[in-house]
Amino acid sequence: MVSVRHLPPLQTLAAFEAAARLESFARAADELCVTHSAVSHRIRLLENHLGVRLFLRLGKKVVLTPQGMSFLETVTRALELLRAGAASVARQSGRRLRVSTLPAFAHSWLVYRIERFLRAHPDIDLEIDTTPSVVDLKSGEADLAIRHGLGNWEGLEVIRFLDDELQAVCSPNFRDAHPEIKEPRDLKEAPLLRHTAQRWAPWFRAAGLDWPEPARGPAYSDSAVMLAAAAEGHGVALAKRLLAAPAIESGRLVPLFPLAVKAQEAYHIVYVKPARDRPEVNAFVEWLLSEAEPSGNGANC
Repeated sequence: MVSVRHLPPLQTLAAFEAAARLESFARAADELCVTHSAVSHRIRLLENHLGVRLFLRLGKKVVLTPQGMSFLETVTRALELLRAGAASVARQSGRRLRVSTLPAFAHSWLVYRIERFLRAHPDIDLEIDTTPSVVDLKSGEADLAIRHGLGNWEGLEVIRFLDDELQAVCSPNFRDAHPEIKEPRDLKEAPLLRHTAQRWAPWFRAAGLDWPEPARGPAYSDSAVMLAAAAEGHGVALAKRLLAAPAIESGRLVPLFPLAVKAQEAYHIVYVKPARDRPEVNAFVEWLLSEAEPSGNGANC
């Protein structure tokens, strides 16, 4: 049996994997929530333990040596096994359910409905992980995910459960301050708020406008932040109807025109096939599908 004394400390392996993947000690420090010097110290400790140099320092960037590239494969596999093992033990200890979803979807759709699931299943310990990153379901980082896209995630079970529409929205104050905007073509000189993963061009075409994609104006990577900016009167946002619904219902946002264009992308329930055999996973999937039914509780979205 290999003695634990002969293994490098786990924190040095985590620092090595993060620095190798991100090619930066500083970015690895941010991800691990430690200081830059802590990452440097852990890498130096690991190199001393192994007796080899793992990185070459090129200014702010670091690159792996041949020995480092070889060791990275081993470390990556080992950390994945540890994550999967930890997730498996956690699942066996109780009916714990971890759901990964985008922050904007959780904030604008899920949070208004989740209490119904909790009331129906008080024995399930639910954890909502809101992150823009795509979690690795195969390694157990989450039990299932709600993702937005075309549904082409290989090796996973995918259920399309919520379609959406795109509408131009703004604050009531912005609308009242711009009475000249009466139809889509009047947006020519208006400030258009942009989302880094969502294009205006398809909506322009549906409105009969042969306009290119806007190249200027504020751009946001988070839909919730973009909608908050629109509610503050910063301009016109092209919003997913599902995400804008709470702000529209409260009067903080108003649709600028009747035109709504069906989005190609949709919200999907995603999981690895064996996960559906777990009662808590199956219960959450069935609950999501019922909330999405037009005649069900999700009809007011």
